[in-house]
Parts: sequence; C-alpha cells; structure tokens
Amino acid sequence: QTASSATMPLLSDAAAASFYGILIALHRDISSIGTDTKITIPAGDYMSGSVELRGLLGEVLVRGSTSYSRILGLAMSSLRAAIQTGRVRLAARPRLTVEVTSRGSIKVDLILALWIDVPTFPLGNDNAAGAGFGVPLKIQIASEYIIDKDGKIREHAILESRLNGVLTPGDVFSRWIKSLTASEQEEEAKGPSALDQLVGAISWVRSMQDRNKK
Repeated sequence: QTASSATMPLLSDAAAASFYGILIALHRDISSIGTDTKITIPAGDYMSGSVELRGLLGEVLVRGSTSYSRILGLAMSSLRAAIQTGRVRLAARPRLTVEVTSRGSIKVDLILALWIDVPTFPLGNDNAAGAGFGVPLKIQIASEYIIDKDGKIREHAILESRLNGVLTPGDVFSRWIKSLTASEQEEEAKGPSALDQLVGAISWVRSMQDRNKK
C-alpha cells in the first residue's frame, strides 16, 4: 500500500498514545533542523524496524530503520556542516505545518529558507555585479507519515519537493538521495559535498527559471 491509498488501522490505547507522541516529536525535531547542534532523526523513536522512505514517484528509496536513520542523519549533518562553513546561513527558522489527514496519516509541510554566500557562483551576465552577495534557496518539502497498528511509522513518503518555487522532478530527488547513499563512507567530504549540492541545486533552479522565461 502506498501513502495515497493507505488507511489508518484501529489503534489500541498504547498505539494511540504513540500516535500522539509522533505528532509532538515531529513538531519538536523538524523545527530544530539546522539550529540544533545535535542530530536528531524526526520522530526517530517511533520508527518501525521495516520503515520505508518513498520518493516522489512512489519508489522505495530506503528500507529499514537503520538505513532510514543513516540517510536522514547524513542529510541533516551535511546541512549543519555547510552552515558551519559560514557560507550557508539560515535565513529564518524552519516553517512547519503538521496535521492529521482524513486517512489518519500525518502530513508535514516544511519550508527551509537558506542564504548561500558563494562569491564565485555564476550569477550570469544579467547580475554580474551581484557576485559576492550570495543567493537565496527556499526548500519546500511536503511528506506523509503512515502509521501502523502498533503506533509505529511504517512509511515516510515524499509528496512534493520545490526549490525556490520550482517543482523538483522525481528523478532529480531520487538521484540526490542516491548520491547521499553513495557518499556514506566519505566522512571527510561531507562539508564540501553539501555545499556543492546546494550550489548545484541553485544552478538547476536558475536553468529551469531561464527556460520558463523563453
């Protein structure tokens, strides 16, 4: 069953209490992304051992709580490493909406606003004088958490991803996750690779915006 067709099972009192705990944990943990020195997997204590992370195309990107925690931990630590370079800053605290859907799943909308100082970033001839002032990157992610009968998260599905308002194709998002998986063992390259990924994301957004203008 995918996030679009799943229905919430009847929950015992203990499972219902766990469901409530998931709501609180998601609010707390996601709101601290980029601002907390400790890497905390959102609602990590409530993951099923067989939890799946699904991409924009419904494909399984990661399966199992260990792999799930490793990938999300790497993504968050990469962001923190990029911030620690001083060339990436949070423009504002993460904006977050957490709600229970009519199906009994939990939908999360996250907006992460960053300011990236890249003096050598190719801004283009139309704004060459702006080099050195940095560029904004607004990351918007909508996702859905599916809860099993025991009150554990069995699926985390990415519903939509946007960079500076531009909808991210499913294959682009999947490649980004796979690039994280490929670099799991490259501990020393985390900081630079994170910055490279952010610059690459901006380049892609600009190319899409330029294409839409034509």
